[in-house]
Amino acid sequence: MMSKKSPDKDTPEGRFQTLYRYLLKNVNNPFNPDEIARLIGLSYKYVGEQFKQHSGITIHECFTKIKIEQACKLLINTNISISEISERLAYNDPLYFSNVFKKITGMSPRTYRNRYSSIL
Repeated sequence: MMSKKSPDKDTPEGRFQTLYRYLLKNVNNPFNPDEIARLIGLSYKYVGEQFKQHSGITIHECFTKIKIEQACKLLINTNISISEISERLAYNDPLYFSNVFKKITGMSPRTYRNRYSSIL
């Protein structure tokens, strides 16, 4: 009887699914290319090139978007301070976090919170 090979090891789609699950699970950690390479079993450079061809963005950009999505949820659904949200998402500098947040969402974390948390 032949056993099926794991799609996570044998297909780009499977590797990307594994990678995406890893990024979601590690949203509270710093970006770690070496860990990604170990997880996938291929060089980070190769996986990164394949990911960008497939998705149009880099792995790091994807991870940043996931972090900012999480920040949006925390801003709307909690009263946690912006600096604590920054810290939870492994941004050591709240100002840097705010700049990244604004670049992606078009508004500061405080403006985002004020605009959307009042909807609840």
